[in-house]
Amino acid sequence: TIKLKNVEGDINTFIYKSKEAFNVAENYRQRAQAIEKANPNGLSEKLQLEVDDLYNRAYNSEYNAYYQFSENADVCMKILEMFGLDPEKGHIINGHVPVKIKNGESPVKAGGKLFVIDGGISKAYQKATGIAGYTLICDSHSLNLAEHKPFIPGESEHTPTLHLVERFEHRANICDTDRGEELLGKINDLRELLKAYRSGIIKQKKEIDRRTR
Repeated sequence: TIKLKNVEGDINTFIYKSKEAFNVAENYRQRAQAIEKANPNGLSEKLQLEVDDLYNRAYNSEYNAYYQFSENADVCMKILEMFGLDPEKGHIINGHVPVKIKNGESPVKAGGKLFVIDGGISKAYQKATGIAGYTLICDSHSLNLAEHKPFIPGESEHTPTLHLVERFEHRANICDTDRGEELLGKINDLRELLKAYRSGIIKQKKEIDRRTR
């Protein structure tokens, strides 16, 4: 058993370290913004390198073992099983993990079991990723990833590039979803209720009232 006092101590330590890390990152970010504000007409190559370094320090993330093991298809399937999902049909969706497309990385990992849909929506990541992130789109026929372009003022073309990542064997209907299972359950309940009325197991209220008069 874990003593509550120890748990509270761990939580307080985590909160303290999180605040400390946030303050350090915020300091880097404010320094970078101060340089940009002081040079409204553009940055020299040296200052641009300094600003890029500050932003990289501000948004640097340390990943735990999950991010390494989750790129293995067998590990993803075991995780899906642990959550009661079909490992053959299920997928794991990760966000907030920049994908460096310009370095050849792919948002689809673990044989299609893992989708990383952030990719660089934050402007600070876009120089490292080369894009402005992803949106996962699921319709009744397929799964698609929309790859967004960085927003550049004055340019009219910002239409994302659509990538087909999985086509379903048969078109998905509402009955194939969790909500569909709920609706089918209600339909079956109503059928059983109707059957009970027709067989006389359940009497209508008006008929009961006539008999009691």
